[in-house]
Amino acid sequence: MNDDDDDLRIKLARALIWGAPLSIALWAALALALIAMTPHTVRHEIRSDARYAAHALKSGLGWRTPGATAPRAG
Repeated sequence: MNDDDDDLRIKLARALIWGAPLSIALWAALALALIAMTPHTVRHEIRSDARYAAHALKSGLGWRTPGATAPRAG
């Protein structure tokens, strides 16, 4: 190996160290902009569908909510 290989590794490491957080920040900003542009009714429908799907999946797997196991007040 020569010095050029070490310099290349250092440059690659530095690029990854700076590139990953910047990429995450860019995707987060893009996601927030998309959420902000989505009408409230569409967001509500998506959230309702997701909650129903989670409930159906949990009940299909036999999971019980903490309230289901609590004794009823008499």
